[in-house]
Amino acid sequence: MKKYIVTGTLCLILISQVCAIKNEANLEEFGFSSNVEKFRQRISISLQQDYGNQNQNRNIPSPILPQLTNNYSDLIPPPTKPKSRRYFQPRLQDHVPTNKKAFIDDRNRRIRNYKRPPAFNQFLEDHKNIALKIKSPTMHGLSGLFKTVSAEVLDKDEKIFYVGFSHTKFDRSLGQTIKGGSITKFEVPIGITVGLTDQFEMAVFGNLVNEKSLNVPIINDYEKTELEELSMFGKFQFIDNPVHNLKTAFGFGVMNAMGKQVTRRGSDGTSYTGFFSLTKNYETLSLHSQLGFTLASGFNASGNETPNLLYYNLGVEAPVSTNTNLTLEFNGLDWSGYGNNVDIIVGAKYRVRDEFSIQMAIPFSVLRSKLPFEYDNSLHIGVSIKI
Repeated sequence: MKKYIVTGTLCLILISQVCAIKNEANLEEFGFSSNVEKFRQRISISLQQDYGNQNQNRNIPSPILPQLTNNYSDLIPPPTKPKSRRYFQPRLQDHVPTNKKAFIDDRNRRIRNYKRPPAFNQFLEDHKNIALKIKSPTMHGLSGLFKTVSAEVLDKDEKIFYVGFSHTKFDRSLGQTIKGGSITKFEVPIGITVGLTDQFEMAVFGNLVNEKSLNVPIINDYEKTELEELSMFGKFQFIDNPVHNLKTAFGFGVMNAMGKQVTRRGSDGTSYTGFFSLTKNYETLSLHSQLGFTLASGFNASGNETPNLLYYNLGVEAPVSTNTNLTLEFNGLDWSGYGNNVDIIVGAKYRVRDEFSIQMAIPFSVLRSKLPFEYDNSLHIGVSIKI
């Protein structure tokens, strides 16, 4: 039975192909029933229909590509150094290079200055809540933490204006038989830090001071407000290894006394300092270290020559979010003839906007020496503005 059905079907297909040459061909004209004709029409292919050549190029649609803009450097793939974890940081649209040299300089600057956060993919992840470093000056103007000067430098032509407020209290007494008093010091540091090149930065700072003494033994009560000192510092970064995230710099500075304060390391004279800094960046934090020496001149409030000092600073900086960094410092110095001094400083940085940030530092004196390092409590707040 199946054999006859298959044979009949093949016959119908063959007849339908022959009859389909004419549009009016119909199996009913040859004596077949209407059901057979309907079946033929369902399984037949009309030879009169022109399907065209599907392999011709004119039938392939053209690809739709995005319009190419003059910001063409964003199309270049990122570098492939896995340890450096760097890629192109986005460029503002109003800073588009206009020639080949400007494009190469811009490309190198964006690769060098952008540190990719851990576990971040620029194509798959969101740009929100990414931990980033916040640049701010130290107490001497150069970029770093509060006291610890890092080996990182500002970008070329980058400028940061800094103004702060500091309150320090010194409790003074001579033995247990003499009632002690205190010296209160309000300080307003003002300065500017400029990146002259991609490896060198300079800072100029001055301190406005209000110093007040109350019931301090051997010292008459007094109060004065004046400019304490003017200082100029420079820092040169001579090693920048992006593979190991290691940077090294050396710096120098001059500090000139403008007034005579009891709480200054020397009531007058000029001091010269030099230092080396080392910075190591990890996935979630950065380590900073600094070793320096200060050559002092002039005399202190007691009329003695101001001694030289050796200082060392260690700091940890941890970006915890896009706008918040936490810092911890261990600061020490060996002051010739006055003993050792050790501080621990807890600090934080908060970015309000890209060009505006706030810094706070709270020092704790662990090992005390003489004034101005023998303080009882201290608080520092500062504001940094990119100009």
